[in-house]
Amino acid sequence: MRGERRAARSAATGAEAAGLKPWREAGARGASTGADAHSRGSLMRDLTKYDLRVGDDSYLALPKRWLIFHIVKAVLENGGSPERVANAMGVSLKLMNQAARRRADSSPQTVTSS
Repeated sequence: MRGERRAARSAATGAEAAGLKPWREAGARGASTGADAHSRGSLMRDLTKYDLRVGDDSYLALPKRWLIFHIVKAVLENGGSPERVANAMGVSLKLMNQAARRRADSSPQTVTSS
């Protein structure tokens, strides 16, 4: 099983030059295909995993959500601004702030008494 995962991770792709590479390989254990997910009755989802290298740190088998998280985190830690990240992603920073406020307002508030 580990050998199959390593082989899947080491498969070269065009995205490797950018530090990204798809982790899923046909027949590799631990990597489901969309058809497998559909046959189990769930919605069709992209279950592709990615490997990311940022400086000396390596992150293996990341779903897209965590891939984007680590990329944005690295950009911000290295002096990038939230405005530039939002602009590069095609998202309005104003809309992001409004969504964050709505989530904060709808989350339960903990009240402590002394």
